[in-house]
Amino acid sequence: MNPKSFSFGSLLVAVSALASVATAQITVYSSRDSLVEAVSWRSVGPIHFSGRVVDIEVSPADRSTWYIASGSGGLFRTTTRGLSFEPIFDSHATTSIGDIAVDPSNADVLWVGTGEANNQRSSYWGDGVYKSVDGGKTWNNVGLRDSHHIGRIVVDPRDGNRVFVAALGHLYSPNEMRGLYRTTDGGKTWHRVLGLDGAAGSDVGVVDVAFQPDNPDVLLAATYERRRRAWDFDGQGPGSGVWRSEDGGDTWSRIEALPSGEIGRIGIAFAPSKPGVCYLTIENENRVAPPVQRARTEGDAEREADRDPEYDGEAPTAQGAARRPQARTTVGGEIYRSVDGGKTWDKTNGTPVGGSPAYYYGQVRVDPQNENKLWVLSVPVFVSTDAGKTFKPNGAPALHT
Repeated sequence: MNPKSFSFGSLLVAVSALASVATAQITVYSSRDSLVEAVSWRSVGPIHFSGRVVDIEVSPADRSTWYIASGSGGLFRTTTRGLSFEPIFDSHATTSIGDIAVDPSNADVLWVGTGEANNQRSSYWGDGVYKSVDGGKTWNNVGLRDSHHIGRIVVDPRDGNRVFVAALGHLYSPNEMRGLYRTTDGGKTWHRVLGLDGAAGSDVGVVDVAFQPDNPDVLLAATYERRRRAWDFDGQGPGSGVWRSEDGGDTWSRIEALPSGEIGRIGIAFAPSKPGVCYLTIENENRVAPPVQRARTEGDAEREADRDPEYDGEAPTAQGAARRPQARTTVGGEIYRSVDGGKTWDKTNGTPVGGSPAYYYGQVRVDPQNENKLWVLSVPVFVSTDAGKTFKPNGAPALHT
């Protein structure tokens, strides 16, 4: 058994064994023939843990096959819809993954961007883009080695050799390999098609990119200004914004109608069921007017005791922020919606969306069959069923690894 492979069946065996031992321990003092003495223990795994899960992709050819990318633990594959997993990237120089993509026209072709796109001090860098043509059995590094952190990879559904990579660049220092890169020959050569030059772009990379589903010549991309220090993090600035192309990425224009200034991470998602519909999640760190101060009342203590159960200790959730508006000093997480492929936008949410700071995850996903249902990936995950007007936690535990 591979020491890093594990299954839910093994877990059930272990739980059953533990239950037997617990029963045996109750009677150990009254019988020398305790079952504990007959139990032989061995580790069944998992020995190594994945850490933060940063991406999940499903094979277009087999819906039972999933690929799970980890921020620090490598790449895993399941062919049993999650009943068991196997590592498929452990023999390479890095186990920090930023994003994975499966070629829509050939499920054996996989792309992996190394280097986690999140911004924790524990976020490790990668060494570029890898490609597999045999379903993950073997891998080749195809370039962009100094990009360090990769936020997104998208493959043109019409041509698997045409791929875009959103490269963030170094987390702790300036470097030139930042921006949106395109290959038209399957990774043999790369060209930067979007990026900021000079001092203004020294900390600006690209964190997300998406095709319009019915017309891949229309793309949206999000630039992101950030710099981590050992003692601090600058995660916003005027370099962050949304850009649009109508010619397959040859030329780009910034969408000026969206918020500007102290903008942080931005996530993009089109609705597969209605291709003109698109959503943005924007970390808006522009300051808001300070709240009016008032005397503390007995009711304040009661409200604080009844604080948002999904609050994770770092930032208020949508519900918590609504109950504690005096705690907000910035605009917070915003949701914007377009119905014309990104030409025009409307803000949908009234209160800030998201639990942990948006720079941790900052992504949005749309239900493949319902353009009005979307999720904001945060701590916890938030779901909206009314096109982004209101959100609530999805009910899963607010885990933060």
